Amino acid sequence: LFHVQKQNFVKVEKLESGQVYRFQIRAINNIGSSEFSPPSDAIATSIAPPSRPRNVTITNCMPSSAKVEWSEPEHTNGHPVLAYHVHHQLDNYGPYLPCGIVDGKMTHFVAIKLPTSTPVKYIITAENSVGLSERSEASKMKRTLEAELPSCVRRIEAKNIRPTAVAMHFEEPEHDGGESITEYVVFWKTEDDAIPPEESKQGFHKFENAFETSPAEITGIVPGSKVTFRIHAVNSVGRGDGEILSVTFPTEREYILSKNRRKSKMYE
Repeated sequence: LFHVQKQNFVKVEKLESGQVYRFQIRAINNIGSSEFSPPSDAIATSIAPPSRPRNVTITNCMPSSAKVEWSEPEHTNGHPVLAYHVHHQLDNYGPYLPCGIVDGKMTHFVAIKLPTSTPVKYIITAENSVGLSERSEASKMKRTLEAELPSCVRRIEAKNIRPTAVAMHFEEPEHDGGESITEYVVFWKTEDDAIPPEESKQGFHKFENAFETSPAEITGIVPGSKVTFRIHAVNSVGRGDGEILSVTFPTEREYILSKNRRKSKMYE
């Protein structure tokens, strides 16, 4: 029900798309209301996609990622938004290319694997059961950050410890610095070395072989020694900080006795 003052028209909004409507009108004065007019001719609203998303904004840029947020369309035309389509333009040049789709209940997206130190802009389209909206206005341009060193590897653990070898298990860094990890390098130091590993990076020996993934199989250890290992992730910028773990290796005799004890327990 709509009320208008001293005019002979009214704009009716927020009608559902694809529906048929009829309208009736009555006049009101200080004495009372007239009867309703006869119904108007039937009018069918068109079936339409939503209006375009609004306020597209890049809220955070990292070396190889960017977060973009937006506001939902002003009108869905009677059909809820099912999905948002995200497109970006790199280097302030060329077409906007698709880079992701999110659920219609979400109004943000994190783009990954972007080139570092690169201008980027975003546009968004909304989709309902009828089709796609017009493209949003483009966000303001922002630049991804310069690449940096990766963070430390995580959760180092020594497994399958033998007199002269060990398998060093670890998880990849939380942040790759904006560039892919190319390898992992391992340094080692015995307890007899003069410089404590927590105080200096000097005094460590580097294993010749680098490793592409976990685990790192380390060999050539002196039986019975205590060795401190330092593992680093490496990207195109360089070597990140190392994570440290100390391991005590058994002698050959200790290792054989331990294996025999495990076997005897199996048969008890």
